[in-house]
Amino acid sequence: MAHLRSRRRLALAVPVVLSLTASLGFLPAAASAAPRTAPAAEQVTDAPTLAYVVNTEVDRRTIASVKKAVAAAGGTVVVTYDRIGVIVVHSANPDFGKEIREARGVQSAGATRTAPLTAAGTTDVGAADYVTAAEAARTKAASAGTPGSEPLEADQWDLRAIGADEAAKINPGSDKVTVAVIDTGVDDTHP
Repeated sequence: MAHLRSRRRLALAVPVVLSLTASLGFLPAAASAAPRTAPAAEQVTDAPTLAYVVNTEVDRRTIASVKKAVAAAGGTVVVTYDRIGVIVVHSANPDFGKEIREARGVQSAGATRTAPLTAAGTTDVGAADYVTAAEAARTKAASAGTPGSEPLEADQWDLRAIGADEAAKINPGSDKVTVAVIDTGVDDTHP
């Protein structure tokens, strides 16, 4: 029965850890600016801050022990999911991953990415390029001749990146299929 229970925990923990790891990419770089009190954190000042996911047993004593080890290794706890034994940590210590994996009670730990996040400005590209009424009319006329064409297709780099343009050549789709996209956003407070 205990073996079944541990499989069930693993089956629940894996999707949660993966979604947490993916959602860390959306955190702003300023979220890691919390002050650190651990001596190891004060030694490392020029290193980039990286995010880590630390997996532990689900008992409170182990989680408390691992949180102390996180602070001792120069990390700052961002969020803890006690019920599944996951701790999300930010650290500028380049050896944090190695040090925390050696801590008692840690089952596994790793960085969520290998390079720090940099703040992206909205004006990095330059000034806005305004379209004249004549250019807009030409674009509209050019796309109006093709039914079902997308006027902003040239701007959809993501579709080319996943090969959707090549897939559309093989199977252009069907008028008999209706697709609904319901996007409720990301709720980072959802357990």
